[in-house]
Amino acid sequence: KLGHFDGTQYEMMEVSDDQLLVQSPWGVCMRLWRSGVLPFQRPLGLVYVDIPVAPGTADKLSAFYVNLLAAPFQMEDLDGETSAVVSAGPYQQLRFRERELEDYNLYAFHVAYYIRNNYNRVRDTAIGAGVLLGEGKGQVCFIEGPFDPETGELLLAFQQEWRSVYHPDFMRPLVNRWPMEAEPFSEQVEIVAALAHLPGRS
Repeated sequence: KLGHFDGTQYEMMEVSDDQLLVQSPWGVCMRLWRSGVLPFQRPLGLVYVDIPVAPGTADKLSAFYVNLLAAPFQMEDLDGETSAVVSAGPYQQLRFRERELEDYNLYAFHVAYYIRNNYNRVRDTAIGAGVLLGEGKGQVCFIEGPFDPETGELLLAFQQEWRSVYHPDFMRPLVNRWPMEAEPFSEQVEIVAALAHLPGRS
């Protein structure tokens, strides 16, 4: 079946008893863990997403995640990298890891998460800071961020999707939610392919 990936960027980079490090056909680096190795509530899902940031950036993110979104936030050392670890749900984390890179234009993707409390308030804060993308109608909006909710200063430039718990996709199964008629990731390949060659990749 691996022949289906011929001509793509698929690569098996590391193999151990507990995990695989693979590069997807679109150039996205993923560490796949054997079920039961990491704490998680479901049999399938994202336990963490690692996002490289410039040195001196990680601790500044508390203004956004703690002060605006009231998310659990802590600074940690992950394999020698100063990191901001944000809880995005039960046993799910965003991990902003400080790394020395020549180019931090790695954010041609977006992170989506649900806001349980005060969805309208945080959306209105984004409008006031001028980071809302589009009109933000209904139970979903897109922002450029994270940003400092007090000053409006952009802390990182990657797109985030905020949904309220009243959004129709809340708690829907993640597998085969709709048929994929076209491959949507080609424009991301060149940007994320650089991640495959970073030290401490995860």
